[in-house]
Amino acid sequence: MHPPGLWLQTCCLALLCLGTAPLAEETVAIPPESAALAPESPPAAAAGKSLFLHWVGEELAAPLAAAADQQQQAIAHMQGETAAMRQEMTAVKDEVSALRLEVQQLRETLDLLVRQIMADLEQENAQLRGALHDPQAFPGQGPRQLQQEVLGASAPALAQLPPKNAPAPPRGKVTLEIVDEWGRTPEEAPRLGPDVSSLKGVIGLVPAGCAREDLEQLGRELRAQYDAYDNINIEVFDEAGAAADFKERQVADRAHQVLTVSRHKGSGRDAISVYLEGVALEVQ
Repeated sequence: MHPPGLWLQTCCLALLCLGTAPLAEETVAIPPESAALAPESPPAAAAGKSLFLHWVGEELAAPLAAAADQQQQAIAHMQGETAAMRQEMTAVKDEVSALRLEVQQLRETLDLLVRQIMADLEQENAQLRGALHDPQAFPGQGPRQLQQEVLGASAPALAQLPPKNAPAPPRGKVTLEIVDEWGRTPEEAPRLGPDVSSLKGVIGLVPAGCAREDLEQLGRELRAQYDAYDNINIEVFDEAGAAADFKERQVADRAHQVLTVSRHKGSGRDAISVYLEGVALEVQ
């Protein structure tokens, strides 16, 4: 089928020719008896034009109708695709909103659980501290039994304070044996650099069974002796093997560590602590 534009141009040219070009006269003579039967030429020409126009209309009607149908189908198809895309976008928005709601609910649930866990831990921690400092606060339960109840069978050993009525160890001046010492004197530190601090480190050994008051007094004396130093790190043990092990591996045996004198210029720490069965007690 030819394109409608070509047909339209052809028909216009034909109409133009029919309207402007006269019909060629026949040179053949018509017999008189046939002249009465022959139609007049103007009506014949008009009929021909009418038939031609009718034929042109029929030829153009089908292509134009087909083109109109194709255009309507294309529009309908585009409208359908647009509606489908809108539905998909709406579904995606609904899913995102639902996910946000679920995340918010999960977050609120987790916050509630964390708060409950923290409250339980704080309560258990308070019970453990009370048991450590006052064994009579939990009748029938010692610190070790309470720790096992809270932490389970895998709980580490917990040092217990001696009974209040336990006999006091013998009093007397504590003799300190220097196992190892190191550091930089206040005179040496400035020569090493403007940011270098003085340091005194000592690993000491005292006899086993020293009284707490004597250890506290030894700590005060050591602190005063090295007061000119910016940093002090003194560790004292009551067993030679524990002191030697700390010297080699820098690992303290809490069962035999009895005194610590610590001072750190950068952090501001300045404390003396004595150890009683592995429990550190700061000296005021």
